[in-house]
Amino acid sequence: MMENTENMTEEEYHQHRSNHIKNTYTEDDFLSCNITRDRLYNEFIWEWEKTAVPNIEEFYNYVRVEEQSMFATPLFHDKDGSFSTTLTGIVFKNIREKYDISVFHDCPDLAKPLISQYSEIQDRKKDGLKRKKMVSGEIVEASTTFSWGDKTHK
Repeated sequence: MMENTENMTEEEYHQHRSNHIKNTYTEDDFLSCNITRDRLYNEFIWEWEKTAVPNIEEFYNYVRVEEQSMFATPLFHDKDGSFSTTLTGIVFKNIREKYDISVFHDCPDLAKPLISQYSEIQDRKKDGLKRKKMVSGEIVEASTTFSWGDKTHK
């Protein structure tokens, strides 16, 4: 049932669009559109640099100073704390990126690129699913056959 948006207040219309985005689009949908994926990635990086990097550097420098005053360790040679950058790089390479799609719920206009490309994105997903199928928890090409002799897909 299509809601009549003409008689809505600006706040009601904003809430209607926000609810539509929440109920229709998934994180995978946002990640499949170049523009929304870039926004999510930039937000992720901004959050990483704002919260995680200072916390890692603070912890590292605390440990470095404590170790330098007590023991001759590899941290002893890091006089200015510059190795903390190496540590944050290691941590960054080993974390799972977590995206916050609520930015699109809060500001539905940011989702316009996804909305305009949504049917194309869904068609690409359907084509991809046609080529692949799930067999015993393993994704295999749809054109493969199962060989009972050696129990593999060919």
